[in-house]
Amino acid sequence: MKKLDNRGLSLIELVVSVSLLSVIMLTVFSVMDFGQKSFYALNKSGDIQTQASNIVSFISSQVRECRNITSSGSSSSLELINKDGQSVKFEWDGSSALMYFEDDVKIRSLSSDIQSMEFVSSKDSVEITIQLKSDGESFKLKTSVYRRY
Repeated sequence: MKKLDNRGLSLIELVVSVSLLSVIMLTVFSVMDFGQKSFYALNKSGDIQTQASNIVSFISSQVRECRNITSSGSSSSLELINKDGQSVKFEWDGSSALMYFEDDVKIRSLSSDIQSMEFVSSKDSVEITIQLKSDGESFKLKTSVYRRY
């Protein structure tokens, strides 16, 4: 009976196995990198959409509860008289920030990522168009809000 020679792997077997392992690892890391980049892009997109939605929701709540909509003649600002009789103003400064005022006192800045903002008001409604841009992602939201009586 002949004995088998079990001294280990040959050089060719070793090179082939390392090459196969390298190809498999390269594929796995490429898929992981693609997944990570996709997650980051979707996360940025979701953040900017949420920010636009929150701004429009805040303005909408003020419009719905106001006594009167007064227009300043500018499409970049909106003036209201709230249910307490206070003057409420939303003003986009043309660069990036949307300011919120009560009785001509600046309360806070609502956002710093605004690329464009437009208000078109009538006696009982306001059409709001907002476009935000952050880290290369852009999102535009347009809605009409009607005042409640």
